[in-house]
Amino acid sequence: MTPEERVESARKAGLASAAARKATRDAARARGEDVREPKPRPSTGPTIDELSPYLEQIDAERRPLTYEQRIREARLRLRRDVARQTLGAFDADRA
Repeated sequence: MTPEERVESARKAGLASAAARKATRDAARARGEDVREPKPRPSTGPTIDELSPYLEQIDAERRPLTYEQRIREARLRLRRDVARQTLGAFDADRA
C-alpha cells in the first residue's frame, strides 16, 4: 500500500467514524436524551491515595519536575512495585 493509499484509507476511516458518532447522537436525540454533555467515565488509572506515597518520595528527592512529570514518575514507580509483587508471588508459587 502506497503512502497516498494509506492517507486515503485513514481519511475514509475517519469519515466513517464521524458518521457513526453522528448516527449515535441522532439516535440518542430521537430517544430524548441530552447529547450535549459527555457521559462521565470512571478513571482506570491509580487513585491519588495510591500515588501519594510515591509523590512524597519524588518531592523528597528535590528534583525540579513539573506536575505532569511528577505524576508520570509516581505512576511508573507504582507500576514497578506492583510488577515486583506479582513476580514475587509467581516465583513463590513455582518454588
